[in-house]
Amino acid sequence: GTARSGTTPALTIDTTPPSTVIGKPKCKLQACILAFTASDANGVALSVATTAAYSVVAKCPKKKGRKVSKKAVCHKVKTLNMSVRTLAAGSFQAGVTRLPYGEKITFTVAATNAAGLKAKPASASVTLHKLKPKRKPKKKKKH
Repeated sequence: GTARSGTTPALTIDTTPPSTVIGKPKCKLQACILAFTASDANGVALSVATTAAYSVVAKCPKKKGRKVSKKAVCHKVKTLNMSVRTLAAGSFQAGVTRLPYGEKITFTVAATNAAGLKAKPASASVTLHKLKPKRKPKKKKKH
């Protein structure tokens, strides 16, 4: 048989959650790209999930015994999953398209390590605006 010496250290339980740092979203028209980093102090594998959420006008839920008023406007949050690409170890990029103009869009990044510990979600917000067409200056007529 094999003899074991008492010098093998006991396995330590991972109690340190991973950390995420999010950059400013870069947007063009209705598409945004988000760069972020996620790391774990113990160097264990990470899984990351990114979402983009914004408010949309929705049908109001019907309440029993009440007439639905025409002035009631209800909102619900629409959440889109973003596609994630790994740029380098711990460095990621997420993208999403077809975002609405004029709504505050909140991007959230959540990282989970192999031990199942979750990072505190990091988030950034942006509001997309339609580009106004540039007006051509009127030429002055010579008299």
